[in-house]
Amino acid sequence: MWWVNKLNGMETRVEKNFKELDKLYDEVIADHVAPTRTKANQEDIVDVLLRLQKDARQLITLNNQQIKGVLTDMFIAGTDMTASALIWAFTELIRNPPLIEKVKYEVRKVGNGRDKIEESDIPKLHYLHSVIKETLRLHPPVPLLVPRETIEDCVVGDYEIPAKTRVIMIDS
Repeated sequence: MWWVNKLNGMETRVEKNFKELDKLYDEVIADHVAPTRTKANQEDIVDVLLRLQKDARQLITLNNQQIKGVLTDMFIAGTDMTASALIWAFTELIRNPPLIEKVKYEVRKVGNGRDKIEESDIPKLHYLHSVIKETLRLHPPVPLLVPRETIEDCVVGDYEIPAKTRVIMIDS
């Protein structure tokens, strides 16, 4: 059925998008190697990959195509994990309508009648932060840590955790 994508123009659009993305990555790499670029206090992923590319001690040499591949993988993985977390957060909120009202109340209170929430407002959204952390505990997008289940009631810090509760210990 490859011919369907050819006829409806999907193949052409995908090719165009890949060419634009490839051009963008070329520009990002060029910006990072430009002699006029001011050095940032911290390296970003492109800086690290370019440093590895220049390091003669590396067993595997990276070319620009491989760097672009790594950047694409990271972009797709980051987008996918964020989307997954958001979907689960909305699912949990829909399952619990009173929670939606609490989140809406907090956002409106912090927003104070403004159309947009500013980045400086984010630390004030304590309840929303808790909703996100609980969502990530219940539905981790990447199983980096193995969930544990308590076998008996216990106390961690100031929190009482009942038996048979699934927990993931994270450093926040």
